[in-house]
Amino acid sequence: MAIINNNDTHSTVNNQFNRNLVADSTAISPSVPELVPHLLDKITSFNHSFNINDSKKRFDLLNVARLLVSALEHPRESMLRLCWSQSTTHAAIDTAVNMGLFITLSRDENPKTANELAKASGGDLKLVVRISISIFLSASN
Repeated sequence: MAIINNNDTHSTVNNQFNRNLVADSTAISPSVPELVPHLLDKITSFNHSFNINDSKKRFDLLNVARLLVSALEHPRESMLRLCWSQSTTHAAIDTAVNMGLFITLSRDENPKTANELAKASGGDLKLVVRISISIFLSASN
């Protein structure tokens, strides 16, 4: 849970994280607008070789289309999609937040194993793996 301080910063209840608040304009701006031209070119490149019966090409096109949607989506739109149309993802994210997984992940730039996350959070290894897979799969859609 974030606490808003008078100096425009926020922190978790246990003060493990403290950073300037993000401007409101960030919440209503496309997530990665600089990728849009490249992704559009990539989608256009399928025009000459696309065959609906070729599963790999169809999957590749679907993947690029999803990346384009993610690049164009505002963070608010992403949260609405995750919370309302993908409610199991919302539950996984909520559980990850409550377990402190994102705080552990953000402590440094190094990747963390599921074992490290489970140990840091005091959570069950299988639960950490399932939460991670659920969040990863929703992010790749």
